[in-house]
Amino acid sequence: MGNGHVSRADLTEQVYTILREWVVTRRIEPGSKVSLQELATEFRVSRSPVHDALTRLCSEGLVIVKPRKGYYITELNEKAAAEAYEVRLALEMEAAEKTVGSLSGQQLAELRRLMERTLGMIEDDGFVDKRGFIRTNQEFHNYQIDLAGNSIMSSVYRSLAVNLLMDRILFGQTTPPLETRSEHLDLMEAFEAADLHRVRMTLRKHCRTGMAIVADAIKVGGGVR
Repeated sequence: MGNGHVSRADLTEQVYTILREWVVTRRIEPGSKVSLQELATEFRVSRSPVHDALTRLCSEGLVIVKPRKGYYITELNEKAAAEAYEVRLALEMEAAEKTVGSLSGQQLAELRRLMERTLGMIEDDGFVDKRGFIRTNQEFHNYQIDLAGNSIMSSVYRSLAVNLLMDRILFGQTTPPLETRSEHLDLMEAFEAADLHRVRMTLRKHCRTGMAIVADAIKVGGGVR
């Protein structure tokens, strides 16, 4: 990875990107201890960019530091997931309050375009492209928040552990969450109808669906994932 022509910032970003991918795809299992020195050796870099990358992953909730023990991949539990979803729903509700009924035709068209991209990643009862679904699902929800025009809200929403949590859950699934298709369609139609009540109801339903998917995955994994 490293060479004399790559800046420390670039190295940190590269290490972070790879480690995040390993966590999301469960190459490193939840609960596992990760060694800073072993990672530095594997990436052929100094300890500093690995430390910086792990610190960033800690801020996102993917890694935790245990005093005198080191770094561990965060285990997932229903309580933590529920709390994260509550925060996500609150932000989505606030964004909806500011945007429903006030969006331009161009903004609604872009929101629909992003929504339809998520639908294209699922066919019948299977994923057409699992990574593509994870990416397009994020893009659709991120844009809904961005429409509120609040950069801090957008930043907080993107940093929520629940978004990374859903990445981890969906990556391990063999069948897609089929409720997502109908809920995305309902949400889009509610935005187009400027029906705030319907938007709010659909967002709550979508949140419950996400929490149920996570809860089921955690139970299958024996209580933590």
